[in-house]
Amino acid sequence: MRRNRSRVLVLAGAALLLAGAAGAQVSGGAANFARIVAIGDSFGAGVSNASIVETHQRVSFPALFAAQAGKTDFQQPLVSEPGISPELQLLSLSPLQLAPKATTPGTPLNLGLPRPYDNLSVSGATICDLVEKTQSTGPGDATDLVLRRIGATQLGQALALQPTFVITHIGGNDFLGAVLSGVAIPGVTLTPVERFRSCYRSMVQAIAASGAKMAVMTFPDPTIVSYARAISPFIPNPATGAPILIDGRPVGFLAQKTSGEIFQLGADDFVLLPAAPLLAQGIGVPAALGGTGLPLPTSVVLDRDEAAAVRAHAKALDAVVRDEAGAVGAAIVEEGAWFEYLFAHGVSYGGNKVNLAFLTGGAVSYDGFHPTELGYALMANLYIDAVNAKFGAKLPPVNLYPFFFGPRAGASAMVSGAEAALAELTPEAEENLRALFGTPSRDEIDALVERLRTATPEPPGVEEPEAPVEPPFVQEPEPVGGDSEPGDDAPRGPRGPRGQWGPE
Repeated sequence: MRRNRSRVLVLAGAALLLAGAAGAQVSGGAANFARIVAIGDSFGAGVSNASIVETHQRVSFPALFAAQAGKTDFQQPLVSEPGISPELQLLSLSPLQLAPKATTPGTPLNLGLPRPYDNLSVSGATICDLVEKTQSTGPGDATDLVLRRIGATQLGQALALQPTFVITHIGGNDFLGAVLSGVAIPGVTLTPVERFRSCYRSMVQAIAASGAKMAVMTFPDPTIVSYARAISPFIPNPATGAPILIDGRPVGFLAQKTSGEIFQLGADDFVLLPAAPLLAQGIGVPAALGGTGLPLPTSVVLDRDEAAAVRAHAKALDAVVRDEAGAVGAAIVEEGAWFEYLFAHGVSYGGNKVNLAFLTGGAVSYDGFHPTELGYALMANLYIDAVNAKFGAKLPPVNLYPFFFGPRAGASAMVSGAEAALAELTPEAEENLRALFGTPSRDEIDALVERLRTATPEPPGVEEPEAPVEPPFVQEPEPVGGDSEPGDDAPRGPRGPRGQWGPE
């Protein structure tokens, strides 16, 4: 069954590469595409490489969807180069470092549009922001860029346009902040389920009451993002890149839990992309293996308990989406299952393999979260397929050829090589990404974690270390084998970031 599904996807991919552009007349079936409006978050806004920038906004998936419906005046809050925040670029190859391409951001290009934008998606928006928020509340908040302080929310401005069809992409920021920050805190990085339900119901019922049809999306496992998968939790042998083995077991990095407990990472724990510079200094590596013996801070690690909590939360919110959107007859786009399939298997389009691997898979941009232009084209086709199936529409698919070989190919170029696992985000890049998600800064998260630690009694026998520590199960290794892989079947980086630690 799985083999047949893969074969169908390959054949469909080849057809999509050759699909033509949308014509002027498109049958909507039970849907009407006379006025298409988009609301949502950074994915709806076309953020790529941690930036809101015209280059990528013009191929946001709502813009591509609208173009396939024959729309030629789909207005968006465009930003000049180098974007807000300045777009990430490969600063150097040795070391492989990702940094903003400039220090001065771009500027808005069409603030004077005398009506709401057709794409009202706000980077960092949660579901309750979409129905309640009217202006920015802090530095890096993109709300004013889009809503322009006219006293109306995303939903309010969308309905003012009297849409006939509404594209939504919302809800990811109600749990992804936990992955970005490495801490799962209800009310801070996780939106309470009942509050999510109330706001989501308000959105879909208001759209339905207007007479417009809509498309909504489901959620994937939050831990499949490249941001959490690029770096293996196991300490690599610098000579081979394979995990160091002691007694036949891979040795995990040292890390600190939110509680303050020091532990050793296993296959179900995650090292986040901002940990790379720390690992390069030997932080997280036991002294017996040539490291500092200091643990990675909790803000760059998602431990197994936190990962399980985030997964469960995303699943609970996904159930809300299906209940509330199903009740109003929305087209439900199975984005969650699609991303999980890309992660686990990848898909071939005309012989070109695409997956979620960091820097090498073609679908994920330099920030480890947002899609490339190719990724957005694939998302547009996912929405088109769901809308066609639900409403009997005849929207043609986006032609993928330009994103693989044509004028857009450079913007979604694949960076190959095992060195992708060594990539480092500069501190500026990390903070820009947090701002785009509306997530507290690392300093703010660290301060919050410290308050939680002081407010909660430590478990018996667990104390904050005063000096580098060694877990009792880490010993000076005998000659190390380098050919075995860890027992984790989830794709990870082949090794941690560079460094001279480890056995000679």
